Amino acid sequence: MDIIIRKLSPELIDDYLHFFDVTPHSERPDEDECKCYCVWWCAAEQDPDNIGYLLSREKRRGYAAQAIRENRIQGYLAYNGDKVVGWCNANTKADCLQCFCWRRFMGHVPADGLAAGVRVKSVFCFLVAPEFRRQGVTKLLLQRVCEDAARDGFDFVEAYPGRDFISEAKDCAGPVGLYMQSGFEVRFENEGQLVMRKGLSKINIRNYNSDDEIALKGMLRNANHNYTENLDEYLANVGERETLTVAEYSGVVAGYLWLSIQPGNCQAFIFVSPERRRRGVGTALCDEAARLCREKDEKEFWAMYYEYEIGRGFADKVGCYYTASSIYMEYAGGALPDCGKFKNIRECREEDYFRCAYLWDKGYYEMQVRIGHPDPRMYMQCEDDRHKFVSNTENSYVIEEDGQIIAYGVISGNAIGALAVDTELSNRGYGTALTELLTNEILKRGNANAYLWCEAENANARHVYEKIGYKKIEMCYTSYKRTM
Repeated sequence: MDIIIRKLSPELIDDYLHFFDVTPHSERPDEDECKCYCVWWCAAEQDPDNIGYLLSREKRRGYAAQAIRENRIQGYLAYNGDKVVGWCNANTKADCLQCFCWRRFMGHVPADGLAAGVRVKSVFCFLVAPEFRRQGVTKLLLQRVCEDAARDGFDFVEAYPGRDFISEAKDCAGPVGLYMQSGFEVRFENEGQLVMRKGLSKINIRNYNSDDEIALKGMLRNANHNYTENLDEYLANVGERETLTVAEYSGVVAGYLWLSIQPGNCQAFIFVSPERRRRGVGTALCDEAARLCREKDEKEFWAMYYEYEIGRGFADKVGCYYTASSIYMEYAGGALPDCGKFKNIRECREEDYFRCAYLWDKGYYEMQVRIGHPDPRMYMQCEDDRHKFVSNTENSYVIEEDGQIIAYGVISGNAIGALAVDTELSNRGYGTALTELLTNEILKRGNANAYLWCEAENANARHVYEKIGYKKIEMCYTSYKRTM
């Protein structure tokens, strides 16, 4: 079941209203009074003794639409595909003390601290479509409330469940267990009604600015050399599809997130200063990566790292569902002899794009299946991929037989950046021949050695590279995380 959480906005008014139109949220679902449209919990002054303007379903529906436009009703919608299946009303506590339900039912709830500037996000109620209840929708909604509240600078998230949960219809605030599992604690109790709070850490997530460069490079001073080299590249290429996000802990730069969002291929890198680890900074950056991917309707991202014990432990903690290992290999010999087996090896041309993309996508998918990836999928090419191919044909080569491209490879600086062979024609020497040609071309261009990456479990490719003379010099690990 794929659930996407979206923050309520004026663009989603029609979805919101339709959800309340059709979703029963009481034990008397057909009665007019039971279609509340959640107007009683909002940032507005509502006199409990003068609510004639809200006493019909039609009036509440219209009031809700206007309140959403004015940002007075706030919260999150849960979607399954295009269908809204859940709702959470979450708003700033200080802004809602004059709404109907607060004035009518919440006199026992302390408001201390608000005058001193303590910022509290209140979770008022949930509504989930009956067929999606008890499937974790409320947990996902609550998780998103807490993530955004932390990012927006709130000190606490607060909720008001009853101690004894009876049913979804009677207890719209949700069960106590939901909050306990999410790190809330009971702060106050009055006649079975609880006030539960979760403190939010002093972690501030924000966009990178040029003043951060010295701090980021300083925290990498004793880190793996690849991280330093990658950071230089990240700083040079930050733009619309590549973002750099900084985490501060108590006002000090403590880590960063680099994220590249491509359709079906989102890559992240997270680094936290060693002295700031185990304080939730990495988790906050991981949550931010998931949020940014969700905004683009991307369902997962992957991240590479070199320190296995630290990286794999963190990957397991944040819920990554799969980790693979890769080998960085080096060729340090001289020019390889031309075997001459395949004569028709040439540079790529623009019209080769679709065939080369097909070979790469098909080969990578079948490799994922072969090494046991739990969720193999074909990469979906986009216009950016075609543009990159066309602009890089002088570094790309193919083997052609009888007018058909059967192998494709790319040079990236001093490394082989990609290599694919038609899997129906494997074990015939095409991969070896193209690897030898690409290696020699790298050396001809003035590089002392040639390099490449290979999946550690891809035995066929490793055999080819080792036979030519490539040797392992480093291991790297890739973990995959779903964003929902």
